[in-house]
Amino acid sequence: MPPTPSKLNLSFARNAYSVFGTRATGTTTEQQREQKTELLEGKNGTRGNGLLHLKNGVDYINPGEEDQMEIYGYKRNHVLTVITWFFIFVTGGLLRLVFHWVPRLMLQATHSKCPLDEADTVLLVEKFQGKHTSYYVKKLRTLAARDVMNIPFDGESLIDNEPWMDNGSMITIKEEKEEIPTLSVHLLGGHFKQVQSIVVFNCKKLTYVWDTERSEFLKLRGLDIGVLNSSLHQMQGLSAQEQYMRRNVYGNNEIVIPVKSIITLLCLEVLNPFYVFQLFSFCLWVADDYYYYAMVILSMSSAGIIMAVLQTRRNQDNLRSSVHAVSSELATVMRDRSTGQTASIPAERLVPGDVLVIPPHGCTMTCDAVLLTGNCILNESMLTGESVPVTKTPIPSSNEIIYDTKEHARHTLYCGTKIIQTRYFGSEKVLAVVIRTGFSTSKGGLPE
Repeated sequence: MPPTPSKLNLSFARNAYSVFGTRATGTTTEQQREQKTELLEGKNGTRGNGLLHLKNGVDYINPGEEDQMEIYGYKRNHVLTVITWFFIFVTGGLLRLVFHWVPRLMLQATHSKCPLDEADTVLLVEKFQGKHTSYYVKKLRTLAARDVMNIPFDGESLIDNEPWMDNGSMITIKEEKEEIPTLSVHLLGGHFKQVQSIVVFNCKKLTYVWDTERSEFLKLRGLDIGVLNSSLHQMQGLSAQEQYMRRNVYGNNEIVIPVKSIITLLCLEVLNPFYVFQLFSFCLWVADDYYYYAMVILSMSSAGIIMAVLQTRRNQDNLRSSVHAVSSELATVMRDRSTGQTASIPAERLVPGDVLVIPPHGCTMTCDAVLLTGNCILNESMLTGESVPVTKTPIPSSNEIIYDTKEHARHTLYCGTKIIQTRYFGSEKVLAVVIRTGFSTSKGGLPE
């Protein structure tokens, strides 16, 4: 008779059922993330990379990932703000120039540190292998569903001429019954959460949302993280109202590289510490009657500034043209798969959860999408450099498998790739569900 084990493992796994009612695997993204968070909390003494964890109340975003950053909350202190601007005035603006070079000093001089849930500004600290540290100062903004519904139609709204919009100056919804408007966000768990308001900030082209349940900022996700394959097949399409509300959170489906004006670039270059030093040198040599030497410094500095401004502007134009997508391109989406209702919309209005109808003659993908029905032949040379066309097949519907971008690459249509031809049976449409838009797509990550 075998001996009885001295210790019995009576621990039970957490409920692994998603909101769609289907069972998820034990190695979900959420559980992996919690394990990484436990490492950061020091439960094992060290983090995964062998570094000791600092337990001094440090909060993180993207813990355990490559883009992990420390985050600190700050709230404006009016007394410190008045004192700081007094010293800026006394120093003739020199202190403000120092703050321009080091923005975090301006934040620390005018704000007081506070918990993240009370902050109006955050300081992000990114460390590269312990050798280089970058700082980002980001303002928090609150996005409320009711405010979104009352956006004046002045060109700043993300919508125009929707069938459910009034012709007046305010956006209204034609409903039979009064409903509380909500915003749709996906942070983790494989499902969209409906909330009335969110607190967000943007950093490195990504959006982070404050999760009140976990008391931390989480990266705004598409449908590429923690979603079951069967859930992708269950997508029925979005109505015009749902699409508009979701687009206010995710933004337009466009990859726009900002191009600064020549005047802005000139001012930024002149305020560079090197050229400020050159300016003081010029004034010093003029004061000592070394006019020729001073003119040489002035001419060389001016030439350097002009060349730097022109080169920067040229680089911005080249980068913008290399990733620019045709915003006037139209896309056909399913409003309701059960009834077969479709609508043609500009491609820049696509959001995660939209069900695309791929035309038989092909098209250029303006988002990342997962193929649901039919086959597609694609040219992915823009991403991979391979000129040989590849065939994409529908992703299998499974209640046990979670979608993974790398594992299910042969079922994924990537932004920027060219669909040469589609294949389908009978009158069946070739459908794909949008999982990522804008800078979150595979093409959007290239400028980084």
